[in-house]
Amino acid sequence: MNSDTETLQDWVPGTSNYRTRAYVILGIGIGYTLFALATTAMFIVIARNRRSGLERAGPSKLVVIQALGCYFVGVDGLATAALNNWACFGKLWLFNIGFIMSLGAMSARAFHLFVVYRVHDLTSKLASKTPAAINAPSSTHSDQTARVVTHKPSRLDRLYRSNPYDRIRLEQQLYKYRRLLRFTTDRALLLYVGILLLFIVVFTAIINATDKQFAIRPVNIMCQFMWGFIPGLAIIVFYFFLVFPLVLWRLWRHNDAYGIRNDLIVCDTVGIVVMVVTLVWVLRLQETQQIWPGLSYIWVYALFIHISSVLVPLVHAINHVRQATDAATSAPHIYIAGTLKETTPPLYSLGMSSRRADFNKMLDSGSEYK
Repeated sequence: MNSDTETLQDWVPGTSNYRTRAYVILGIGIGYTLFALATTAMFIVIARNRRSGLERAGPSKLVVIQALGCYFVGVDGLATAALNNWACFGKLWLFNIGFIMSLGAMSARAFHLFVVYRVHDLTSKLASKTPAAINAPSSTHSDQTARVVTHKPSRLDRLYRSNPYDRIRLEQQLYKYRRLLRFTTDRALLLYVGILLLFIVVFTAIINATDKQFAIRPVNIMCQFMWGFIPGLAIIVFYFFLVFPLVLWRLWRHNDAYGIRNDLIVCDTVGIVVMVVTLVWVLRLQETQQIWPGLSYIWVYALFIHISSVLVPLVHAINHVRQATDAATSAPHIYIAGTLKETTPPLYSLGMSSRRADFNKMLDSGSEYK
């Protein structure tokens, strides 16, 4: 808050209003912590079950990193709501680290989904339009896996067969996206998030060392919304207004079997609204800021993203595991050479929606999709 703003004596530390707000937020914080830790732990356990399909939607490690980042953001917001003025360096570290972890992990998941779908889509088109190209000596594993993907010939298919230039264009696009597959591995995606995290850690440490208001020793609790938050806020604006809208535009027509597109919509929409409300609250409502700090609203962002990226997929995964188990148990049995055999349907079709089954069949068709 600005130094010329009159202090509201009813909300200074030690008053009944201040203590009531602190106790209420403390209770909310305990509940939020239990909720976040429990759902994340369950997500990690369920993700190990192949029938849940969670690993197929991208590295589950990225979801855990995203959840951890959201938790840091939520703790920052709740601590600010309860105490208003507390260690400025703590506000800054939780703000920067939390947002970079959540936004970096979500963008990595979206990139993985986009590249895998494009490779699959282009491979399938070439397989249905030019089958002879698959048997060429230069065909790769991506081409070979396309043999199992068939399409009913259509007018568009016949047009592609009769136009070699369209086939060449598809092959060029497939080559370009196949080269990007190297960047969709667990190691590459985690390295991307790690580089972002290292950058913001170094930058935040520099701010701690150069700005006394964010110094660790001595601790300062009277911090304004000043330049220390601007670098992190600039990165957030870059993701909210450029990266995520662009990725959504490219993913909009793709199969969203695992809700990554929905995650982006929730993150971008809620994030922009919370950012605008927080900025207006902090910069224009100084007296109201003493009663209810504007930075506390980032907890709303953290809660919505955790529900969208962890809780909702977890509930779906539990249902899919249960349905798959029931389907496998009730599968018919036949006798072959005096031995009882179980005619179990393919794993990807057990208790799953058509969108998810189609996506899993695509992932099962080649090792480069795993």
